Amino acid sequence: MSACGRAGAGRPAGRSAGAKRRRGHSRQADKAFATGLSYARRYLKEHGSLAVQKDTVVDSFRLGEWLHNVKTRAWALSQERVQALEALDVWWNVPWPTQWQRSYYRARDHAAVHGPPDAAAGFPGTHILNGEWLYLQCSHYDSLHREQQRLLADIGITAEVARTARPRRASMQARFEAALEHARAYAAEHGHLAVSGKSVRYQGYPLGAWLTSQRNRTRRAPSATKRSLALDAIDPWWNPPWPLAWQRAYAHVRRLVESGQQLDASAGFPGIDAELARWLSQQLAAPENFHPDQRRLLAEIGVLAESEKAPAARGDDQAADAAGTTPDAGLTSARCFAGEHGHLAVASDYVHNGYPLGRWLASQRMQDSRHARSSRGPWSRGQLLTALDPWWNPPWHFSWQRRYRQAHALWRAGRLPLPGTSTIHHQQGEDRVDEADEVAAWLRRQCARQDVLQLEQQNLLADIGITAATAYMVAASGRRTPVDHGLEHARRYAGEHGSLAITVESSHHGFPLGGWLMRQRHRAAQGRIEAERLAALNALDAHWNPPWPLIWQRAYHRARTATASDTITQTERRWITTQTRLWDSLHPLQQQLLAQLGAAPATLPTTITTARRYPPSKGLPHARSYAAEHGHLAVSTPTKHAGFPLGSWLLQQRRKARSGRLSAPTLQELIVLDPWWNPPWSFAWQRHYHQYRTTLATGEPLTPELQRWTHNRPASGTNSTRISRRCWTAWASWAGPAFPPRIAPSSESRQIRVLLTAGPYLGGRGETT
Repeated sequence: MSACGRAGAGRPAGRSAGAKRRRGHSRQADKAFATGLSYARRYLKEHGSLAVQKDTVVDSFRLGEWLHNVKTRAWALSQERVQALEALDVWWNVPWPTQWQRSYYRARDHAAVHGPPDAAAGFPGTHILNGEWLYLQCSHYDSLHREQQRLLADIGITAEVARTARPRRASMQARFEAALEHARAYAAEHGHLAVSGKSVRYQGYPLGAWLTSQRNRTRRAPSATKRSLALDAIDPWWNPPWPLAWQRAYAHVRRLVESGQQLDASAGFPGIDAELARWLSQQLAAPENFHPDQRRLLAEIGVLAESEKAPAARGDDQAADAAGTTPDAGLTSARCFAGEHGHLAVASDYVHNGYPLGRWLASQRMQDSRHARSSRGPWSRGQLLTALDPWWNPPWHFSWQRRYRQAHALWRAGRLPLPGTSTIHHQQGEDRVDEADEVAAWLRRQCARQDVLQLEQQNLLADIGITAATAYMVAASGRRTPVDHGLEHARRYAGEHGSLAITVESSHHGFPLGGWLMRQRHRAAQGRIEAERLAALNALDAHWNPPWPLIWQRAYHRARTATASDTITQTERRWITTQTRLWDSLHPLQQQLLAQLGAAPATLPTTITTARRYPPSKGLPHARSYAAEHGHLAVSTPTKHAGFPLGSWLLQQRRKARSGRLSAPTLQELIVLDPWWNPPWSFAWQRHYHQYRTTLATGEPLTPELQRWTHNRPASGTNSTRISRRCWTAWASWAGPAFPPRIAPSSESRQIRVLLTAGPYLGGRGETT
């Protein structure tokens, strides 16, 4: 090998002799590319191409994402890497969508087995999706890339062939025959085809949706079709002019009758399901309202007598309706009800003298609406019902008309309450809700939306005394100042418990008070809380938003309550003792609160006072070694020292210290190693402080995280007084609005003293004022 060859052999691919290594071409990047290339080679060996979807994973390696990223920065790839990928697949980075390439490979594989596709015949023999894709390419052949056209030519799709292509279609007759077989099997099993809807599937086939489609096509056709006749041969009533629910119920009853079940109407149809018995009773209630074929079907199973099978001629019915002399049970019942009550606004389930008047009127309203949409002139039945009640089918929602009729009845009885006034039983101190209360609430809503009601609705309300002036007066009186429900619950809770130190999950009479208070603390920290609400919360509890952890505040209130009621337990005593031992690390306000309980700073014993001997902690030697090496114990939780999980161990010790369960010798030694090993402020602040101090001492550049941290710290100043004032300002804002003005900078917190020890790192001389 020549000298030049030997010199080039030691260089990574993609860098020429003497050239500076380009950005992104580090040894780590070369290794990552080689790894991705090996997985690409495995995928190519299995699938024959690199047309990879973005979510493709090969043995936990995200090959799709890797190849997508490589394609995105293909312009920056070295020549060696491009050649390596092209050696695997020439079309690894096509200028058209990868999905097109995947579809092409499927068509290519089909052509390799079955020969070139026959475009003029509609691509027979291909899969439906593959054939449709090929026809789409032929339709847009001229707009394809030249290389795409060349690839299609390789499988026999040239420009001449593309012009003769016909669309790929599945055999509609074959699909219909398959669906008809499912319909025939279903009818043999259930005795009918009265099914519809997407949820009905038979043997995995969507029979309900298919029958619905066939019914729609049959109704649009001017005459019977071959498909409808084929379905008629299976079930003559597969597409009845009445509801399918009626046909299903009838088919069920018919099967019972064929199996020997007797239909005894006088005894209430014994031996039959309650729902079917109710259905049969409804058929007997008004048989004249049914379709002639329905009456014939009911007579075939013995529900109706033979004399009831043949109704009057259709033209005679319409003439009788126009004359108002038809013996219609529904119209007779409607006349009777309107004569008694003066309206026809009844519920759909209302039964009048044994006749389902509500259901009959609902049917008449639907027929009247369909007749109005068809614009074929006045409907004779609708005119008869309008003579009984002009608003039997109003243009607004029918529930409004029913509620209005209730209000009208109360008005006629002299019991209609004016909206916004108390009803009689409320005036007498009774706590119940009756019809008058519901009507009064409904009237208040109508007064509030008086301007959007139709003119006829406004006139109807005016008939019962709700004029436009009355509606305006009621609406104006109903506009109340919004109540701060959160503050009301906070006031009640503070009155009951004496504090607002509750958990986030806590609720008060169903109101999420804990979450509401947490949101107010966040708003206060961001300066977005209203001044009135802030003053109200400070008046309820001066320490509702303390600068120390809220768990400490809850523990303090438990200890204060137990001390005041003389029910203090061992848990509260241990907690108070722990706070006295941690006195110097507490906030000045925490010290004041503890002093109110009679606590004072305690002097830790130099020797173990208990007779019990505890084994030495395994973490103390590692803590000594780490503190000697770094000068502090502000380590993150994942930190390990010589294989020992020092961060997790210190976290456990801090939790034990705050709950009073840490032994005195361990606590004393940790304080000696680092006085701020368990600070009262955020531990993240302490870590950032030491990171900042170490970074500046070594002259290294600040990381973006430390730059953001120092941006919010008192990091400027030319003398100690300026530093102290800025530190004081930062800490005072951190302490919150509850900080009393009598605590002046002369009694600075521990956090300020820690900041001042930074000395030259924060821009000052490290002096104290």
